[in-house]
Amino acid sequence: MKEYKQIKGDVTEPIGEGNKIIAHCCNTIFVMGSGVALGIKRKWPKVYSEYKNWRNKNPKLGDVQFVKVASDIAVANILGQEGVGFKDGIAPVRYDAMDKGLKKVGEIAKKFNSSVHLPFKIGSDRAGGDWVKIEEMIRKNLCEQDIEVVIYEFNQVDNSLNRREEWEK
Repeated sequence: MKEYKQIKGDVTEPIGEGNKIIAHCCNTIFVMGSGVALGIKRKWPKVYSEYKNWRNKNPKLGDVQFVKVASDIAVANILGQEGVGFKDGIAPVRYDAMDKGLKKVGEIAKKFNSSVHLPFKIGSDRAGGDWVKIEEMIRKNLCEQDIEVVIYEFNQVDNSLNRREEWEK
């Protein structure tokens, strides 16, 4: 089993050689209005337009859409949260959907010999999930499958990465 590597950095600038999949948690209302999703939308508008068009195909929670953004980079939109914001104290993240989505990402990563790049606390920040539970899913679906995984903790102090403020507007 490979252990994941956690670094300070920007997940939209994945490190390493070879094929890379940038995976993130998306919502069922098909907006990319904040956080990593907004950063991806701004860097690669194609990801957002394909995500919005995906709605017409009636995807279900746990489905994953892969959008190629460079010869060696694809973005995986994991449909892992029901709507946005807490409703009656319930977080929008859906653990079964995240588990299913991460499994699909792992299958595609194996097929194309890709590393997987994730934002720190995927599904736990805006989606409100429990990081310990999601980290277990990452280990099971990616690390235990011998897939190289890099988790990016956004460094707000580093000016070269200071797009976080822009993302949150």
